[in-house]
Amino acid sequence: MRIVRCGVSGIVQHVAAGQRVIVVLATDGGAAHVPHVDKHLGRDATAEEITAHRDFEFGWTVQNLGAQWVIPPVRGRDGALDDTAADRVLAWVKAQYGADVRIKTHSMYDTHPDHASLGRALQRMWDADRSTDARFYLAPHKPG
Repeated sequence: MRIVRCGVSGIVQHVAAGQRVIVVLATDGGAAHVPHVDKHLGRDATAEEITAHRDFEFGWTVQNLGAQWVIPPVRGRDGALDDTAADRVLAWVKAQYGADVRIKTHSMYDTHPDHASLGRALQRMWDADRSTDARFYLAPHKPG
């Protein structure tokens, strides 16, 4: 069985259990504000520079956790991953890794709109044919 991760929680446990873990970077991260990159450059980083930095940092981190990582050719723009784009990302994952893939992503109730779109996409995929092993992350309630 293959495990594809769209989140970060639990990677080490799956790797330690001997499972193949692939972490999917579903958005480009270009909408983020990254002060340490701005400081390094001596100016505000462009969206493209932020994306390049995020991709590098993401890959390095995931590899050091013992997992693989992939950037799908259909990934969305950070902060603008609507339901159609999220459907494309998860359809690519299923096509790339097979019908028996286990997909874990954030819940449709996540407060980040990109995460919620991925949750809705996974729910729609599961509702359509029940063949996908769908799992959702639920963030703990943060008062305030």
